Amino acid sequence: MSPLKSILVIGATGAQGMAVVRSLSRSRRYAVRAMTRSDSSADAKLISSWPNVSLFIGDCFNEADLRKAFSGVHGAFVNTNGYVTGEKGEIYWGIRMYEIAVRAGVKHWVWGSLDYSTKLGGWHERFKCGHYDGKGKVADWVLAQPRSPMASSVLTSGPYMELLFEFMLPRPPKAPGEPYVFVAPLGSGAVPLIHLEDLGEYGLYLFDNPSTNGLDLKVATQHVHWAELASTFTKVTGKPAEYLDVSLEEYMDKYYPAGKKAVTRKIGTDRKDPTLLTWGQNFSGFWNLFKESGGNKGLVRRDYEMLDRIHPGRVKSVGEWMKKVGYEGQPRPVLKDWVDGGIAKGERVEARL
Repeated sequence: MSPLKSILVIGATGAQGMAVVRSLSRSRRYAVRAMTRSDSSADAKLISSWPNVSLFIGDCFNEADLRKAFSGVHGAFVNTNGYVTGEKGEIYWGIRMYEIAVRAGVKHWVWGSLDYSTKLGGWHERFKCGHYDGKGKVADWVLAQPRSPMASSVLTSGPYMELLFEFMLPRPPKAPGEPYVFVAPLGSGAVPLIHLEDLGEYGLYLFDNPSTNGLDLKVATQHVHWAELASTFTKVTGKPAEYLDVSLEEYMDKYYPAGKKAVTRKIGTDRKDPTLLTWGQNFSGFWNLFKESGGNKGLVRRDYEMLDRIHPGRVKSVGEWMKKVGYEGQPRPVLKDWVDGGIAKGERVEARL
């Protein structure tokens, strides 16, 4: 039996990284080298218990560690944390990691990306979303590079469906019999949510198929409008729910999930960097993008027929997802870097995949 191909996963203990590691592990076709800063975290211990997964202790923003991490692997899935680096840092490190990987002899590079918000919005500033733009700019650069000696693919996702446990959690009833309220400055737009487990399967597909060299695979479960989200919640759970459409100003002032103080806080480690956006600026661009994406006919689109062909068993709707995970509108932690806005402590969602 030939040895398993080794895949390095950068961001292995993040929400997306854990989903990809899990799919690679379950396939029994790959040996996963999961890069993490510490082997003592609950998530690191969890993934190291999965078949054919080993931990690589190192800092993904350290070039010496990166050279060691990329050495001897067949492929790499790279998902950097734009909330830590800020847009400028993510662009630098995304490109630099690619350069180091080429020199290390990596055969297939997969960049975990998001839609290039400002570009899709015709370069209007109201669509600027730093953690989307940084990844989208790196994706454009990666796809412009020669397809040899290293094959390159992009996995463009979007908001995780599991964020309905956290960032997109409904407001609970104020009194018995009153509705759960899904609040968003979305108008008639829609958000292309992606179930994390399926995202992992699409990552596996890219490594399984070398012909995806040069492909930007854009994935989602469903374009979800919040009125449909509320009605589906009621249908699945039997609990009353409604959609409250608000302005961006009202959302940031009254409903931003991490609290009003977080709106003016900058995203990134160097708070004096003038290029960094505040959380409020960043998520204004985020919501403006999806406000113009209703019905899969606006700025952000997905080819759902193609996604069905690639992964026929995928979750196809928010209602199917709610039934699968037992969604009741209760909080569970999802993102590591989420600013605590009263989120209850509990089991990480990725561990349930």
